[in-house]
Amino acid sequence: MHIHSSALTRWIGAPAVTAALVVVGTAVPALASTYYSAANPLQAIQDGKSQAESFGAFSIKNLSYAHNGYSYRDPRAGGDAVYVETFYDWYQGSTLKSQVGTDTSPKYAQSAWTASADQQVLYIGGNGVRISTNVCEDHGALVKDPCSIKPTKFFNY
Repeated sequence: MHIHSSALTRWIGAPAVTAALVVVGTAVPALASTYYSAANPLQAIQDGKSQAESFGAFSIKNLSYAHNGYSYRDPRAGGDAVYVETFYDWYQGSTLKSQVGTDTSPKYAQSAWTASADQQVLYIGGNGVRISTNVCEDHGALVKDPCSIKPTKFFNY
């Protein structure tokens, strides 16, 4: 029996291509969504002026954590410090099961951007998480802090 060299190449190459497809096919997709930017930041507005600014990305890390990576700043440094809050809601199907909690960044009072991140372990009994965030200026315990709107993203996992 004689096998033509081009047929042998196709036959030998087939398992390698199949193996490559299997490896690529099992890769975990990137689960991420950016919100706002340094040029167009999320803003907490008071009296028509930006008091606090942020931008960042929500993501699922290693199918283990709901993550909010962000940068924030005080555009009017010298006043009250600013902070970022991140909120996590867990779902089973389309049913809200619980709000796990809120992470709050360190307070910061500089006009230069500083980077930070918050994350929560994914709820084992769930299959979805809603992540939202806002940026606020800290006015102390007796006065309501001005905060931005809350960009929100839902991820299935």
